[in-house]
Amino acid sequence: MKFFALTAILALALYPAPAAQDKAGSADEIQVRQLERAWNQAEMKQEVGAVDNLVADSLVYTDYDGTFMNKKEYLKWIVDPIRRPTIFTTRA
Repeated sequence: MKFFALTAILALALYPAPAAQDKAGSADEIQVRQLERAWNQAEMKQEVGAVDNLVADSLVYTDYDGTFMNKKEYLKWIVDPIRRPTIFTTRA
């Protein structure tokens, strides 16, 4: 019984913990986060050209209230003078 307990403890001690894995993420994950941050900043600053370059022509956007927009409608919505930017959060 002691042998089994010792083996189990040793196996758990040598098993790599999920928290010990690479927290920086893969290159793809980093790139996606950078693109998302650029999109958020461009939308917040109402930079239509930058958003146009960041999103696909096939974009279908759903707003928080359930409004559907295609890319053309979304780009108009970004510069709408009545619209106030919502809270943007970006992770470091």
